[in-house]
Amino acid sequence: MSTSGNSTPGRYEWIRISETKDRFLRGGKPFFYLADTAWMAFSNLTLEDWEEYLFFRQAQGFNALQIVVMPVTHDTSEDASTMYPFRVGRGGAFDFCAIDERYFEKAVRMVGMARERGFIPVLAPLWVNWIPGTWASAKSPRTAMSFEAAREYLARTLPLFAPYQPIFLASGDTRFESDEVRYYRMVLEQVRMHCPGCLTTLHRSPGADLPEELMRSPDLDFYMYQSGHHIESQDNAYRLAEAFLAKPVKRPIVNGEPCYDGSGYGFRYGRFGRFEVRRASWQSLLSGAKAGLGYGAHGVWSWHRRGARFTSVPFSGQPFDWRTAMRLGGAADASFARMLFERYELFDLEPAGLIRNASPEIRMAMSPDSRKFAIYVPYPVEVEVGMDLSGYALEVVDLDARSFGSAAVEPGVDVSRIAMHGANADVLIVGWKA
Repeated sequence: MSTSGNSTPGRYEWIRISETKDRFLRGGKPFFYLADTAWMAFSNLTLEDWEEYLFFRQAQGFNALQIVVMPVTHDTSEDASTMYPFRVGRGGAFDFCAIDERYFEKAVRMVGMARERGFIPVLAPLWVNWIPGTWASAKSPRTAMSFEAAREYLARTLPLFAPYQPIFLASGDTRFESDEVRYYRMVLEQVRMHCPGCLTTLHRSPGADLPEELMRSPDLDFYMYQSGHHIESQDNAYRLAEAFLAKPVKRPIVNGEPCYDGSGYGFRYGRFGRFEVRRASWQSLLSGAKAGLGYGAHGVWSWHRRGARFTSVPFSGQPFDWRTAMRLGGAADASFARMLFERYELFDLEPAGLIRNASPEIRMAMSPDSRKFAIYVPYPVEVEVGMDLSGYALEVVDLDARSFGSAAVEPGVDVSRIAMHGANADVLIVGWKA
């Protein structure tokens, strides 16, 4: 199986975990993970389309790309050009002994092209629909692989990607039901065997708890969750960050899948827009999931083309054509979040329970020495903080207009009040000891 591409493998800076176990490092410096969600790229894109996309997202400041190695068949866009990794056998089922080498040659080429543009590939080799007995394989029975077939597939394909030093998602949209844990433990072991040094994590459904044996596995490097696409449970953004922060094994935390920009409200009329994406992102970042973010646009993740069939319209709504979705405004907001995190050096902040307002949606984090803090305020309101803000300089960032201003403060020994900002938008308030 050929591994030819546009790049020279094995010459990239490794992403590492900090000694504090709460952030990523590249070249010894803090690294903010900003991934675009491109799940179905290997199946649905031409190399020319991929090059166009890479150029666009690179210019926006993304540094990672989340991709499934084998397609998500139960929740996807597909047309006559869609490629699959295995030959089709009798009755339309996949023949897992007959790998389509063209598929993987193209996939490796695309990973090489992404690396040349400065992106870290984040690869999910075994999404939930490929595992028997899961909710997704029930919707897509032809993709359910035996344990032996899955192990053989991993042994053949993981070495193809190893030279490009990807991050691996050992699971995808899992609920950890049936025999799944055995499969994901095997994926982690296979990654360690064939791709030593590559970081690993688990992508999970919003309501799924991480099994004890996987949480304590030495082969797991960081935590990833998705806050999800149901409008009524957007508080998952901060609640799940807090839950992972409380785990007995400390690791960096990433919300890898906030609500998708332009996606439907989850079986309800309405679509998520820039504000909801920003809110989920900043609430995650200031509640413990500070290692970085995933971003998704409804139409990019499935690489939808006008006229293609999309299998999850009742839940997500009809996707935008991918070129339209690529230009939705939330992508620039996600990139702006990375810029602010780096500009204000927020990597050392920890959640601080000092907000005295009644709403838990206002989130605050502070440095261990209390000399720097950040507060996310989704709606205009006076903010009450349970500390004396005398001697702090404050800056207010209008996240909708991406503009900077000042904040009026009424310091108090026990409670300080930050005046309501003038923008009818969500803001980030950053304070530091002058």
